[in-house]
Amino acid sequence: MESVILLAVWMRMIWVNRKDNKSTSVLLLLTLFIVPTVAIGNVRISATYFWIVFFLFLIIRNRSELKISTQLLRYVMFMGALMLIYILAWGINGNSGGILGAVIGDGKFLVLALELGILLQEESRELWKQHFGKALNITLIVNTVVICVQLLFPSLMVNVIQRFFYDDNSINQIDSMRDGVYSRLLGIYTHPAYLAIFSLFVIAYYFPAFGKNKKVWPYLLCGFLCGAGSMSKTFVLGFPLLLLLWLLSQIKYLRDKRVLILFVTVVSVILLVMIQYESIHSFLYERSQVVAYYFSFLHNPLKAFATRYSSKTGILLPIYEIIRKHPIIGVGPLAVKGEILADSAPIIILHNGGVIALLIVILFYLWLFYCIWKCAGMEEIFLWFTVIMSGFALSTWTFYLLTYPVLMYLILFIGKKRESVPANDRKVREICGNKDQ
Repeated sequence: MESVILLAVWMRMIWVNRKDNKSTSVLLLLTLFIVPTVAIGNVRISATYFWIVFFLFLIIRNRSELKISTQLLRYVMFMGALMLIYILAWGINGNSGGILGAVIGDGKFLVLALELGILLQEESRELWKQHFGKALNITLIVNTVVICVQLLFPSLMVNVIQRFFYDDNSINQIDSMRDGVYSRLLGIYTHPAYLAIFSLFVIAYYFPAFGKNKKVWPYLLCGFLCGAGSMSKTFVLGFPLLLLLWLLSQIKYLRDKRVLILFVTVVSVILLVMIQYESIHSFLYERSQVVAYYFSFLHNPLKAFATRYSSKTGILLPIYEIIRKHPIIGVGPLAVKGEILADSAPIIILHNGGVIALLIVILFYLWLFYCIWKCAGMEEIFLWFTVIMSGFALSTWTFYLLTYPVLMYLILFIGKKRESVPANDRKVREICGNKDQ
């Protein structure tokens, strides 16, 4: 009942503010970042299905023009083709029954994308970026508050998270509990790795301004603390990769004395950690063996992949056998031998649709990177990189709630008109949403 009331209040807020583009955009983005589950009888389902109906009502009520950017249509075409491959693979090699639920579950992302494209079509690129940042900040604040409450009242947060955010699939996947409470920080998510990936998105969005704008430091610090508190290998390996990307992106600015000092400081800290690794590890081990365990992956990153990717003991081992038997088109988006479909985007895509499906996804992300490179900034490149990086921990590349708001931001961003595009550069004008100018 509480989740229904929460959803109704949220819808009311969007409805009241529907004529205020700023408030509406932020609230619409928050529906993607913060996704509670709704109890209907003994079943819990994602709030996204209710948003689909509500957004359709908004489109009809506002008499919105059915105008969709070329970039968004291409996303729908890529993912629609992927769904068709999955269905075909299931029909040829999969088990009978259950495919309708998988199709609806994946299809909701495409419907939501089209609805958001229609509702947000008039918003400028600059405002869209501001509103995404504000929604990201609000979600970060919510996660921070929830984490603080979890530290102070751990038993209370177990009840809150399970009541508002677990669905019928995730409620049996709790692997981070000890003595009836969570042993790692989760925020508003159902697994520490989700909090880790969200924290990496926050860091990715603000990292390009690191050293240039002091206002981003609180967000970076808060994102880092949330990610570190998740005690996830995803964050332990993801943060250094983002740091490396930042260093590479700053090379051309080293003539700026402030950037040079910060660059040298960061490199010096990295070298100091590498040289003093054993001493730091021993210090951490004496105080917390768990923290020392995760810190050790900085010394041997490949060891972090063993639990998932090892050909002898990895949890993906049953999926490897299926991929070997059906490498071209896979077996569809459902388990055929009780295998767990999680923990790796490329492996799960190969399972679902074989090499054909993986090629479609690779082409989509290459196309997206090309568009971002041509008509976006470093923030968007960092976010794209983080989505790719997250796929080696979870199956986040396609039809995944955690990365969906970021993908929607990137796709709608490149589809909005860019002001400073050369008049004679027709190709770039088309890519950057300026085709009609």
